[in-house]
Amino acid sequence: WMTHYASVKGDAYITVNPYGFKDVRNDYSYTTELGRNIQGYAAKNVDALVPSSSDSYTILRYRENNLSAAVAYKGAYKSVVVGFPIETLYNYDLNKFMQELVKFFESK
Repeated sequence: WMTHYASVKGDAYITVNPYGFKDVRNDYSYTTELGRNIQGYAAKNVDALVPSSSDSYTILRYRENNLSAAVAYKGAYKSVVVGFPIETLYNYDLNKFMQELVKFFESK
């Protein structure tokens, strides 16, 4: 963990990583304003995260400052930690990100 005021703009992108997270469009947007998604809430105070071992890597970065928005770990188990609630992603972006997560957790 680095900070809980990592971004205010609501944009992130996939960064180069060894775990296969990728996206052709490479742009994820989440809502920072109330009422802009079907869940009815916004991500106001999002976290920046720091990979804590040699087997963990940043997979998403906040576009406005390049701070780490999500970290993946693959070792004795697999884990992904995201610095904002993934349900605040806009529908298309949520579907894309969930597909990437499923691929990661199903991979060997």
